[in-house]
Amino acid sequence: MPSRGIPLATDTLPERFLRLCLGMTEMERVSEMQYYHIQFESEVLKSDAEFGVFLPDRAQAQYKVLWLLHGAFSEYGDSVIQSSITRYAEARGMAVVAPSSYLGVYTDMAYGEAGYSYVKEVVEKAPKLFTKLSARREDNYLMGISMGGHGSFKLAMELPERFYGAAAFSSPIDMVYTMTLLENGQHGGGHELFDAFESSEACRGTVRDVVFLAEKNLAEGKALPRLSLCWGDDEMAGHEDSRIERIFREKGIPLFTKIAPGGHNFFTWDPLVPEVLSYLMEGAEAGGSSEGPGPEMQVSSEVPRALESAAVLHFRGGFPSPGVAARFTLVLPSLLPEQGKKFPLLLLPMDEGKSADDLLYRCDIRKIAENFGIAVVMPEGLHSDYEDMVRGMNWYRYISEALPQYLFENFPLSEKAEDRLVFGFGMGGLGAIRFGLRKPDFAAAFGACDTDLTPFSEDEGHETPEYAHRMQTIYGDDWRSEQVLTKSDPALMAERCEKLPDFFLYSHREKRFEASMRSFCKACGGKPVFRAIDGNARAEEVLRLFLNNRTDRDRGTETDGF
Repeated sequence: MPSRGIPLATDTLPERFLRLCLGMTEMERVSEMQYYHIQFESEVLKSDAEFGVFLPDRAQAQYKVLWLLHGAFSEYGDSVIQSSITRYAEARGMAVVAPSSYLGVYTDMAYGEAGYSYVKEVVEKAPKLFTKLSARREDNYLMGISMGGHGSFKLAMELPERFYGAAAFSSPIDMVYTMTLLENGQHGGGHELFDAFESSEACRGTVRDVVFLAEKNLAEGKALPRLSLCWGDDEMAGHEDSRIERIFREKGIPLFTKIAPGGHNFFTWDPLVPEVLSYLMEGAEAGGSSEGPGPEMQVSSEVPRALESAAVLHFRGGFPSPGVAARFTLVLPSLLPEQGKKFPLLLLPMDEGKSADDLLYRCDIRKIAENFGIAVVMPEGLHSDYEDMVRGMNWYRYISEALPQYLFENFPLSEKAEDRLVFGFGMGGLGAIRFGLRKPDFAAAFGACDTDLTPFSEDEGHETPEYAHRMQTIYGDDWRSEQVLTKSDPALMAERCEKLPDFFLYSHREKRFEASMRSFCKACGGKPVFRAIDGNARAEEVLRLFLNNRTDRDRGTETDGF
C-alpha cells in the first residue's frame, strides 16, 4: 500500500531533532501523490539500489511519466523535497519516477559505478512493475537537475523514440567541452569527473558526447524530443549552457531556454518548472484518461516511520566535505531517551553491495536496539572497503569523521568512548578493524565476522582481473606497493600500532576467513579474541554475542561458540 503520511506527536520533541525527523518523512507529505520507495538488487550495479515512484491520486488507466534525475552528491529525495515538482506533475496527471544514481553522474564510469546503465535499467523495469506507467513516447518526459540534466539530454538523444521531451536545469550538457575545461584548469569540478569520464578524448564520439548524438540523429532523419535548457544568471553553468544554446540553434535544433535571476539552486529552478513542462508537452496527444484504475499493483512500500518502540530513520543525502553521497539507517531504541540520558551507539557498516535493509530485517535490528538499549547506525559503503578511494569517494573520512560528527550533533547519542562499539560483517568488518587500528580510542571495542583481513595477499580469489580492477579503483594502480600496504594492510597496521583496542573476531568456520583472521591475530600478538563459531549461527546471534561480550576474555582463546 502507498504511504499516506503518519501523524506524529511533535510538541515534546526538541526543535532541531524534530526538524530532522520530519525531514526523513517529508516525501510523504509533499503532495497528495502516492509514494513508493522501491529497493531492489540492480543487475547493472550488482548491489542494492533504489528509486522512488510518485503516482497521482486519481483514477487513470495510464499515467504520463516524468523521469526525474537528481544532481551530483545527492539522491532522488533531494529533488523531491526541495522542489514542488511532484505538485506540478500531479496537476498534469503525471507520475514521477526518480532513480537514485548517487555519484554515478549518469555515465558508466571509467572507475566507479555504471550510473548510466543503471538509470536505463530503471527506465526499463519501472513500467513493468507499475503497469499504469505509460510506455508511449508522447507520455514520457525527462527532467534533470544540474548533473542530472546531462543524463536527461543523453537519454533523449540516445533514445529519441522513447521520450517526447527532455529538460535540463544548469547542466553540463557537452561533457567533451566540460572535460576540456577541467583539463585546462578552467572548471571547478573535482576528481569524480575524471573518474567518471576519464578525459575529453574518451568522451568524443561516444554515448557520452551529447552533441555527437544530436548530429547523428539529424543525419539519420530521426525526430528529436522537445528540449529545454534553463539556468541562473549568477552561476558557472551559464557559460556552458549558453554555448549549447548557440550550437543547437546553429544546427537547427529547437531549444526552449530561459535565464532566471539566481544561482545554482532550487530557488532559481523551481519557478521555471511549470513553464518548462508546458513547453515540453505542447503538441503531445492526450495520454491520460479517466477510464478507471488499471490492474492492482502488488508492490510493497517501505518508508521511514516510528515503530511502537524502536524508531527507524532512513537517511539519503550527501556529505560534501568528504565528498560522499551517503545512505545510512539509524535505529533508536525509542524515539527519545529518558530525560538527561543519551543512547550508547553501535556503528555497523554494511557488507559490500548491501543495503541497511539486509540487516534491518534479517537480524531484526529493531529488537536488538530495544533489548540492549543501544542505537544502531548502518552506513552503506557500496564497493569501497570503507577507504578514501583513489578513484572514488572518501569513505573512511565519512564513517570515521563526518558521519559520527553528524550523528552526535543531531541525535541523542553518547559521545563517551565506553558507550560506543564498531562491528561489521564482511567488508563492513574490514572497515571496523581499520577504524580500530587508526582510532583505537573511538570505541570500547571493534569487531568483525567472516571478514577477509588479508585483502592484499596472493590468496585464491585475489588474482582475478575483476579483483585487481576493484583494488585499483580503491587503492590505485600500485595497490600492492609498500606505501599502500603500510597504510591499509590490517596486519602491518597492527604491527605498527602503539595501542591496540579490544578486537573480537568471528568466523563461521570458513577456511579463507579463518586463515586471514588467525594471521591478523598473530600480527596483534594474540590480543584479539577469536571465535570459530557454528556454521549455522545466524548473523543476529553473532551480533548478540558481540554485544553480550560472551567470549573468554583471555587473549587468544578459541572456543567452539554456540
